[in-house]
Amino acid sequence: MDSGGAMTTVTVELTRPYDVVIGQGSLQQLGERLKEQAIRAGTKILVVSNPVVAEHYGATVMGSLSAAGFDHQQVGLVAGEEQKTPATVAQIHDKAY
Repeated sequence: MDSGGAMTTVTVELTRPYDVVIGQGSLQQLGERLKEQAIRAGTKILVVSNPVVAEHYGATVMGSLSAAGFDHQQVGLVAGEEQKTPATVAQIHDKAY
């Protein structure tokens, strides 16, 4: 798929390292990139975002996951450090099951 630009991958070095992909078109490729990581189609994926980010990018992310065959849902939470509470963790947990 032609993304129209170069992709850059940055590895976040933690106890369990993970990659962050940066580049035009990267969200459209999300579903296929997950499958490249041996995550099978049909796997449940929960996208956690805030309403502002979801408004701009949610449809692209969800469309990419759909096209790749993932069972996906989205949960929207208000942005901000003060929102990281047991209640918001419970919201995420409830939506995940």
